[in-house]
Amino acid sequence: MNPIFKVDEHRLTSLNGHESEFYNITPPDLEMMDQNQREHVFDTLESNLVNTSGEIKLYKIGTNLFLNNFCEINLHFAKVTPNDRPLDAFLRGDKESANFYENYLTLGNEYLRVLSVIEFPSTLNQLDTLSWPDFVLNIKKVPKLDAKNKINFKRKLHFSSLFKGMRDLDSENAYYQAENLFEDVTSDIKGLFYAEMFFILSARTKLELDRITDKTIYDFKGKGAILRVEERGLSYFYQTLVPGVPASFKRSLEMPS
Repeated sequence: MNPIFKVDEHRLTSLNGHESEFYNITPPDLEMMDQNQREHVFDTLESNLVNTSGEIKLYKIGTNLFLNNFCEINLHFAKVTPNDRPLDAFLRGDKESANFYENYLTLGNEYLRVLSVIEFPSTLNQLDTLSWPDFVLNIKKVPKLDAKNKINFKRKLHFSSLFKGMRDLDSENAYYQAENLFEDVTSDIKGLFYAEMFFILSARTKLELDRITDKTIYDFKGKGAILRVEERGLSYFYQTLVPGVPASFKRSLEMPS
């Protein structure tokens, strides 16, 4: 399994000719910051994302963070250094061929399972992701005009609720949220993004992998999230997670920044 045509140091070219770059990310130590400092970091990150025009893939593998960018992006809050071994980083140094089964795969001596996020957690604290399993987060900005049209359509759907005899608070809140988001997108304060996330679980045995899978699904259900075990599309989705391969966004949700 090698969907990459060329690796030139930290620059990658996929079999379809898509070019990207791969970097190590050393984020600031959020645990040592106070709340105001953390909020500044996340505000800066939001601004960086709003100013992108293409796709980026963020990897958490073990305790390491990596960035695979298909467009220009400036991460002012982090130390970013080129990584000239992107496939080793993703495959954890194991280059043996992957073998795919009904709902898991093996890579060397490891059993792996891919879980896609169908619904993101309803609430998320700033440090929660530090304890999450390995994941790949794919993000692509929706072009501004398309984003405004999508938001305006939702705004119109909820507009009629303002004139009902009986108030529908959920629809009213949704309308005002869409109204505020439309204004923020228009003024480039926020952006609308396609976002999809995959967890990659690993274990030394199939039995242990099943146990980790059940626990992960249960834990995220408690956070209001829904995870799906990839089965029929496992081989396809796993290959789209490889650095240098553009994401499919077939599991994506539309999310504001």
